[in-house]
Amino acid sequence: MEKHAVRPSWQKSRRMRKRNAPLTAVNHTSEYRSWGLNKLEEARNEYEREVADMSRQFGDIHFITLVLYGTFANLLDELEEFGKSKDLRMRIKDQIAERDGIGHPYYINSVMNVAKSHTMLGEWMEAQVLQEEALTHMKRSTEAPSSAELFATMYDLILTYLSRGRLKQAEELSVLLIEKFEKEFGREHPNTLASISNLAVIYSDQGRWEKAELLELQVIDLNKRVLGPEHLNTLISIVVLASIYKIQGRKKEAEQLLVQVISTLKRVFGQEHTYTLNTIDLLAITYQDQGRWAEAEVLLAQVLETTSMAFGQLHPNTLLRMNNLASYICTKNDGRRLRSY
Repeated sequence: MEKHAVRPSWQKSRRMRKRNAPLTAVNHTSEYRSWGLNKLEEARNEYEREVADMSRQFGDIHFITLVLYGTFANLLDELEEFGKSKDLRMRIKDQIAERDGIGHPYYINSVMNVAKSHTMLGEWMEAQVLQEEALTHMKRSTEAPSSAELFATMYDLILTYLSRGRLKQAEELSVLLIEKFEKEFGREHPNTLASISNLAVIYSDQGRWEKAELLELQVIDLNKRVLGPEHLNTLISIVVLASIYKIQGRKKEAEQLLVQVISTLKRVFGQEHTYTLNTIDLLAITYQDQGRWAEAEVLLAQVLETTSMAFGQLHPNTLLRMNNLASYICTKNDGRRLRSY
């Protein structure tokens, strides 16, 4: 079965670690994933055969079968068959409930995995219901969950609250999570600092600009002191501050921070690094907000070219940036037509 883990700030992937998955299954998934879509399809066929064999040999509710189901659901996510992976995870959840009961840690974990599938489908309300159920079971369970499991569940629920615009609930849970991180790891631990940074973003979304800026400046200072000025966490926290400035309309200050970060990202991590490309995207948007259309278009075109060379023309990131550039050109032309009247 899958097991989720606390993810750092700004990490968008919602994939979760697998619990006690067979080594062969893990190797298949990682190997085929690195080889591309054709191998993923081949892996899919292998897993379908393995699942059928394990089910016949051990039964649907045997631990080995359920582990294989969970790994197969991960593979379906890689193939973007989110509906099918959700159905499979719901089946796992029901079978664990029958075998172990709804208070068992395996059941709680299966609930979170179904919630993950809902988030991938944009079904935020359904995800919230399941994540809140998981937290309730964790509080009542006779087997105390590990800190990592509890923190990850709280973190996922915060993201769901934010996706639903439930800023007050997100704020309250974020404050609680920060308190738990501080007690477990200390104020200067990366998980604590990432959570404080997330709280700053929530304050920014609420329009509490001064509080958001103050928190993020503290995070930047601690990251610089503990991790160093060129550590990725430090640079991400500076980008978060730039985003807070941008939302306030402090576009020039945001631009200056982004230019500095991009220079460091290129030098330390390279032009093709994900965060380098994402930060250049944000700088392009900042230029657009200032009416600097030509500079923004140059950056978007550069990012598209770099992404295409690094990942290939048909990679989802390339296609997304191609669409972004096309949308930008349309927006630019519409804006110029409006100003001509």
